[in-house]
Amino acid sequence: MRRLMLALLSVLSMLPLASVLGCGNGSQMPRDFGNSSIELPMHTGFALAHIENCVAVIDLDKDEIVGVHCVASDDEIVGDIGIAPNGALFVSISHKGMETSKTVRVLNPSTGDITTEIVVSRGPRRMYGLLGDLAIVEHSLLPYGSQEFACDVIDMNRISLERTLYFNGIAGEVLQNPEGKYFIGVIDVIEMYGGYTLVEFDTETRNTVGTPITLQTDFMFETAVFATSSRMYAPMEPSEWPATSSAVRPLGVLEFPSGRLLGTITMPFDVVHMVRVGQKVYVASFLGSTWTGAMEVGKGTVSIVDVNTDQVVKTLDVSPGPQHMAYAESTGKLYVACVDGKISVIDTAVDEVTGTIVCDDTRASEWGFNRIKVAS
Repeated sequence: MRRLMLALLSVLSMLPLASVLGCGNGSQMPRDFGNSSIELPMHTGFALAHIENCVAVIDLDKDEIVGVHCVASDDEIVGDIGIAPNGALFVSISHKGMETSKTVRVLNPSTGDITTEIVVSRGPRRMYGLLGDLAIVEHSLLPYGSQEFACDVIDMNRISLERTLYFNGIAGEVLQNPEGKYFIGVIDVIEMYGGYTLVEFDTETRNTVGTPITLQTDFMFETAVFATSSRMYAPMEPSEWPATSSAVRPLGVLEFPSGRLLGTITMPFDVVHMVRVGQKVYVASFLGSTWTGAMEVGKGTVSIVDVNTDQVVKTLDVSPGPQHMAYAESTGKLYVACVDGKISVIDTAVDEVTGTIVCDDTRASEWGFNRIKVAS
C-alpha cells in the first residue's frame, strides 16, 4: 500500500497543473498577514500548523509559546519551514489555490513581515537546513517536460537559489552520519534505482559527490537515520494489514552501505520520525495511524534506542500523534510536535518528559503541529 501511494503521488505529479506566474515579484507578495510583533527569546523554535498556515514561536528556555505568526494566505499550502543562521524564517509554499507554486518565502521572525521571496522549482515541500548557510528543498512534483525530480539547494544567507539537482526519485530527506557527511535520501517512487537510495552531498562544492548508494532491501521506506557510520535504522512494512493501532511495524537495522538487513527492533505502528542525539536514536511512533486514531488512543510514544546495542532502553509517553522532532543543543532538549496542538519536551540528559508546551491560539492548536525547527 505504501508503495502504491508513492507511485500514485508520482503519477499525480505529471498532471498539468499550472505553475504560479510572477513568483518572486514583489507585487505578488501579500503585504500584511495581520501579525503582531513578538520579542524573540534568546533561543527560539518554530512549530508549523500547516492547516491554518501559521507558525508558533517558542521560547526554548522557558518551554512556552510567545506568539503566533500567519505565514501564508488562506488559499496557499505551506510545505515546511526553515531557520537561517541569521534567524530569518523560510517558508516553502507548495500550492496557491489549485496551482502549484514556485515560492520559498522569507519572513522577519519578530514582526512576521515578508522580506522577500525566492523563485524555486515547482511545488517546494520539505526543507532541510544543513550546518552553515545551506538548505535542501524537496519537490515531489516532476518539473514540466522532465522525467527527473528536482531538488533545490538554497543559500539562506544570500537568500538565493544556488543549484538545482535532479534525481530519478523524490529527494525526501537529508541524513547526516556521525562523521558529519550529508546524504540526500531519494525515495524510489518510479522504481528507477531499485530501492531507497542515498546520494552524498558536499557542502563545500554544493553538489553531489560519488556514486548513488541503493540500499538493497525488500521493503519500501520513506525515512531513515544513521545509527553509526556503518548501520542505519529504517521502518519496515507493518506486520499485519490493514494496519491498526496495535500493529507492529519493525524498525530494520541495516548495514551501510550494503543495505543488508542485520536485525529488527520492535516498534509500535507507525514510525513517523527519528532523531539521533549522541549514542541514542529517538523514534516517534504515531499510535492510531491517523489524526482521529491518535486522538482516540490519547497518547503517542517516543522510543529510545541505544545505538551500541540496537535495543530499546526506554519508552516515553508523549502527546497524541507525534509528527516531527527537533533537538536543541542550547537546551539539551528534544521537542516533539504533535497533532493535538501540543509540544512534548524531553530532557535528553535524563530521558524524561519534563514538560508540555501548550498553545492557546486555536489557529495552531485545533489541528496540531506537523513540523518543528529550532535555531542552532
